[in-house]
Amino acid sequence: MAHGVRGIDPDDFEGLVARARSYPFEWHPGSFVHVDGRCLPVRWRGDDSPLAAGRCVMGRAIVEDEDSGMGLPAKVWGRPLVSALDTLGCPPGSYALGDERTPVLGYGSNASPQQLARKFFDFPGPRGVLLNQRCTLHDFDSVYSALMSGYGSIPADLQHSPGTQLHCFVTWLDAEQMARMDETEGGYYLAELEGVHLELEDGNVLNKISAYLATAGQLSNLHDDSAEEDGGEHRHNFAVAEVPAEGRVFPSLRQHEAMELVRKKTHAHGLRGPAAHVDEFVLQNIKCADTRVARVRALAAAASKFAYPRHTISKRC
Repeated sequence: MAHGVRGIDPDDFEGLVARARSYPFEWHPGSFVHVDGRCLPVRWRGDDSPLAAGRCVMGRAIVEDEDSGMGLPAKVWGRPLVSALDTLGCPPGSYALGDERTPVLGYGSNASPQQLARKFFDFPGPRGVLLNQRCTLHDFDSVYSALMSGYGSIPADLQHSPGTQLHCFVTWLDAEQMARMDETEGGYYLAELEGVHLELEDGNVLNKISAYLATAGQLSNLHDDSAEEDGGEHRHNFAVAEVPAEGRVFPSLRQHEAMELVRKKTHAHGLRGPAAHVDEFVLQNIKCADTRVARVRALAAAASKFAYPRHTISKRC
């Protein structure tokens, strides 16, 4: 899910490769609110029953205690989120609450505070208030897409996986934030998934969720030469090892392993600019959009598709 290589010198080759390898970037262990590039860890009041499914529950959130160590002013620790945001220059009424926000699944880099800070770097104060709730999505997994991002990573996609419990995030976006997220999701389309079972950290359960899905499809074992002998009869995806899940049925790859698989496959296809090493491959994809696009087209020809039937396309990004 790419939006350029912001904040890294284009001649800093080691920095570019290191960032690409670090996908899906660091995740926060629990729910948090993003504001002005900072991360406020939050918990939920336990004295309220869950609100109606589909509600954004900022009013029930409390900023974690001081020992969470996020470098925030002491006066916000342990306070209700709305009060803490007021202290940080975001008074009540200056940002959307409740049904004015759309829940969007974050199962790759969009779950990372670092990536959200990059995408919303110019959304100051109330415009940049984003609630991110830890959640568990049943019967799905985070897998590698048949894409290569502009910053060099092999990004994630979502796949139906009965029996798997995917631990990820829901980001609640207002209309302006949704428009920005759409701008940063080149190569993806926004879909609405119905009939799902998604448990939020605050106790709510959602049966409908929006998610960005890769237009090119997903990396499969057909991209591995050793798997082509059976004609694709035993096709499978590759789970993103850095994303936590239970009951995982797909084999897992770490980011550098996915890069190596894609490098070998696109090299075997004889595309221009073959790379002898995975770091060279990453830099080629960052530096030359034509090379990256040609490689993605080769991957898309053997990609698997999203297998969950109860989804509709909301928009193409």
